[in-house]
Amino acid sequence: MKSILIGAYALSPKHGSEYGIGWNFVLGVSKYFPVKVIYGTSEGKMGSNATLTHYLLENSIPNVEVIFCKAGILTQAFDWLNHNVANLFFIFALKSWHKDALKLVQRNFNPDDFELVHQITPTGYRSPGQLWKFHKKFVLGPIGGTSSLPVQFYKILALKSKLSNLMRDLSNTYYLNGYGELNKPFHYAKAVICATSADRNRIESSFRIKCYHIRENHTRFFSTSVFTDSALRLVWVGSIDSRKALIILLRALKQLDVPLNSWKLDIVGEGPEKKTLQEFAIKESLSDQIVWHGAVPRDKVATIFQNSDVHVLSSLMDSNPTVLLEAFENCVPTIAINKYGANDLLSNGCGWLVDVSSVDNVVNQFSEIIRMLIDDRNYVQVAKQKILENHKDLSWDKAIEDLVKIYKTVINE
Repeated sequence: MKSILIGAYALSPKHGSEYGIGWNFVLGVSKYFPVKVIYGTSEGKMGSNATLTHYLLENSIPNVEVIFCKAGILTQAFDWLNHNVANLFFIFALKSWHKDALKLVQRNFNPDDFELVHQITPTGYRSPGQLWKFHKKFVLGPIGGTSSLPVQFYKILALKSKLSNLMRDLSNTYYLNGYGELNKPFHYAKAVICATSADRNRIESSFRIKCYHIRENHTRFFSTSVFTDSALRLVWVGSIDSRKALIILLRALKQLDVPLNSWKLDIVGEGPEKKTLQEFAIKESLSDQIVWHGAVPRDKVATIFQNSDVHVLSSLMDSNPTVLLEAFENCVPTIAINKYGANDLLSNGCGWLVDVSSVDNVVNQFSEIIRMLIDDRNYVQVAKQKILENHKDLSWDKAIEDLVKIYKTVINE
């Protein structure tokens, strides 16, 4: 059987987000095909591969050959500018690394040795890579990032986030109107996979192609641990910055007309707004009900989830955030803004969706839902039951089965 060649810029068994996405897809595909995977980083800085190197010294991965693509001189220069001048240089460093990866592949492999080539990470649709130039059967995705931030949320962003989101929204307008270099790889691909139904609709409309839908994140395990307590236990996990919008939850809790001891909140994460939000919680007499855990290992995050009733996702810009799937892994339903991947994941009753409107109205809706759950905990149990019913569809096994079906369609064309 021929191999599958996978491009995964970020790849690591020890980290989440893009690193974990690449890792889980590689492991899943290797159960069906031999895999060669090209990667560029296993932690933090571009070109850093210590985490994966050390892991491979102690662990073997059946059916997988891992190949590190070292950054070239130009790529290293852009990456230095990214870390020392402005992070807008990252996109130039990434584009340059993709060219390094193509050169490595062309130098060392024959296209006839592979069934197909699959570019997995990064998942942003603006970075399809260069491997499509190597093989006639090219698969791209899951990709996302086509949505723009609703205008009404700009006012709660820090200045830096305002500027970065404005640039991102302008970039979306440019690329999704058919400009730029994306037309060739998107039309050359035999299969384009999108992370959310909204991304699929936009990509299909903009590039006039047919796309598949597989999320980039899935559940790794499933725990049915249930925590009972007199207070409703809420949990919030993420980087404490303006895009994650923890202030929305704190404002919602502030206006709850219930005894303070009827709820508790665990906050996991660090970030630039932590001190300001801690001061807000003290000022509004919320702090006695809040535990600020800081940054903690993933196993401790799971423990915190297992001791919680409801997860709150106030983020303004996430596709299928890892934390939402971590909540599902521990059978914890979520309250989230009805946007991006949350719409796909929660519309079946596994949580509660807040309609996009003014910031004040969003705060009110969060507050009303939390009050409803405090008054009647049966709503929580019903949502937990929905997660139980849907846990197989949320799993990595299901995602890989769907991906292999796509592979077979492409191979047999």
